[in-house]
Amino acid sequence: MSALPEILRWTVAFAGVILLLFVSLNIMTKGFLIQYLRVKASQGKFILARIHSVTDTYYRPAKIVEGFLQTKTRHKEEFSLPISDSDYSGYIYRELGISVIEIDEQAKKLLNFDFKGVSFIENFDAGRTQSLLMRIKNRPQPMNKNTTIILVGLFMIVIIVAFIAFKVIKLEESIIALGTLSGNIR
Repeated sequence: MSALPEILRWTVAFAGVILLLFVSLNIMTKGFLIQYLRVKASQGKFILARIHSVTDTYYRPAKIVEGFLQTKTRHKEEFSLPISDSDYSGYIYRELGISVIEIDEQAKKLLNFDFKGVSFIENFDAGRTQSLLMRIKNRPQPMNKNTTIILVGLFMIVIIVAFIAFKVIKLEESIIALGTLSGNIR
């Protein structure tokens, strides 16, 4: 019976060493390891954005939604860049088994392999585009047909249950009244 605590101690010790190794590797790679694992685990939903700031290069997961590349900066500021399907091959490349795209943080532009800034729209205003995207994102969504059918069905079930309960109560009152009138009082 003394082998179980010994195995538990060894398991906790090895888990601690592995966790310490993982945390130290993540610190040494400036947060790359966690972001890489998030993108790798997404199975293609995310793209690893290598964001070049003035003083540093850091990594964030990005997603392409309705023709826009959406990601966050280090300061949790969300921004979107227009990108079309024809631009995928020129700016998104494979590295370590995942898709990677280069972004300039200051100019909010995509970078190609020779680090020339690329703007897809003349006089592109990132702030105005972001506010328009937020308005689109927060607009009221109409209910789809399946949701309407489910809500009507639930409403009908509630009405039927209430009707049956009402009839059972009335039936019980009728039986008691008949019993009283016939002289059979229980």
